[in-house]
Amino acid sequence: VVQGIVDFLALGENDAVLIDYKYSFRKKEDVKRTYAPQISLYARAIESFYGIKIKTKGIINLTDGTLIEM
Repeated sequence: VVQGIVDFLALGENDAVLIDYKYSFRKKEDVKRTYAPQISLYARAIESFYGIKIKTKGIINLTDGTLIEM
């Protein structure tokens, strides 16, 4: 069971983009390590439900606007 809310999902015909927003003052590597399991579970659930592959997945850190690719 996965409980959570995907912040941004753009669906294409054969692939998708998954982005989650976080507000953190931690270093990029720490944010990535902390939230990698959550993003991975979201991606697996989306791929299973829609039958498509996640092309891009990442986190946008709202403290500085950077994209952390997963």
